[in-house]
Amino acid sequence: AFLRSKRAGMGSAVSSVYLIEVLGSGVGGLCASIFLIPNLGAVHLGLLLASMNVLWGSVIYLKSVSGIRRITPIAVFILFIGFIAVTVPLNNHFQQNLWKGYEVLEDRDSPYGYLTVASTGTSTSLFQNGVRITTYPDKQSAEEKVHYALLFHREPRHIAMVGGGL
Repeated sequence: AFLRSKRAGMGSAVSSVYLIEVLGSGVGGLCASIFLIPNLGAVHLGLLLASMNVLWGSVIYLKSVSGIRRITPIAVFILFIGFIAVTVPLNNHFQQNLWKGYEVLEDRDSPYGYLTVASTGTSTSLFQNGVRITTYPDKQSAEEKVHYALLFHREPRHIAMVGGGL
């Protein structure tokens, strides 16, 4: 009887742990998708997550040491000030190095990636997270597309290309 009641209590404890884990994951996912991702850039999110890991690591460590629990609010304040002081110049530095040789016309952070429209001379390009998605006018890909049409005509003289890209 004792062994049976001990197993029943252990099963209840394990199910409670899983229930708390599922609730925490759901609340965390909602907060991330509603508040964090739409409002913070990649650098800010990375530093925020790093700060949270340091904070919770400190809390776990401080629980094993007696009488020092009053330091936690000070650590949170220092991490918050450091987060703000480091992220703004760091993000600007990354952006300046990424777009050397380009004139940035517009850049925005979206839930789907960091979008940038930049130009070099006569062409304008759209970048997502620093990777070129499309360029206008893109003479090389336009030339490749025109060759297929030219194969179907004996003596082509004029070519009109409509559409053909993003």
